[in-house]
Amino acid sequence: MREGNSLLVEHNPDEDNRVSNVTFLRQGLPKIFNLSSDAVHPEKHAFIPKDDEQAYYHYDTLAQVRKVLMEGSQVEVVRSLKTNGDGACVTWAPTLNAWVITSENVSIVARNDNDVKTFYPEQTRYFLARKIALCWFRRVNQIKKQGASKLDALKQDLTRYVFVGDFIGNKDLINLIKYPRETICFHSVVVKDRTAETAQSTSYCEANSFALLKRHHLDVVPSRQCGIYSSY
Repeated sequence: MREGNSLLVEHNPDEDNRVSNVTFLRQGLPKIFNLSSDAVHPEKHAFIPKDDEQAYYHYDTLAQVRKVLMEGSQVEVVRSLKTNGDGACVTWAPTLNAWVITSENVSIVARNDNDVKTFYPEQTRYFLARKIALCWFRRVNQIKKQGASKLDALKQDLTRYVFVGDFIGNKDLINLIKYPRETICFHSVVVKDRTAETAQSTSYCEANSFALLKRHHLDVVPSRQCGIYSSY
C-alpha cells in the first residue's frame, strides 16, 4: 500500500483509442501506520497482536525490516523532525519534458510556472498542488541561475526518483506551526520505476536520501542517526 501513485496512460488513436502504454510518473511512500509500543518491546515484539488491524499494521511495517536482517543485511535507524505542512511530491518526466508536482493525489504536469498559471486555475481541485508547483518553480529558477549543469543534474536524479516533503510557510493554509518562509522541506526519496519484477522489492526508498537531497541544496528536515543494527 502506498500513499498514492501517478500514472501516464497513453492511448493509440489508430486502434480505437486502446491503451498502448502505462508509465509510473510517481510512486508515493509506503503507507505509514501507527504501531503499539508492544511492536518494539524487548519481550513482546515477537508476538503477533490479537487485534486483526494492529496485527496487519505490525506486519506491514516491520516485515521488510525483519526480512533484510534475516538475509544478513544491516538496518540503519534515522530519526527526523516532522514538519507541520502539506504533503508534496516532485519528480521529472522525460517523456513529457515536464515536472510532475503532486499533493493529496492531485498531480500537475508543467514545464514552468507559466504552464501552471495557464492550465491550472486557482479555485479548482488543483488549489493546493498549484501553490506547491509555483513554490517549486521558484526554486528551479534559482538553480537555473547557478548553471545549466546544476539543473540537468537535478532532472537526472528526478528521472529515477521522487522527492517527498512537506509544503510549509504558506500564509493561506492553516497549520499549527508558523514558519518564517514558504518552501518545500524534503524528507524522503522514493524509487520511481516499478515493474512486475520490482513490485515486491524492499528497496522502495533510496538508502542515502538526505545526502541526495542536500546535493541539490534543497531544504531538508533535520535528522540524526540513531544506530546501525544487525539483529532485530
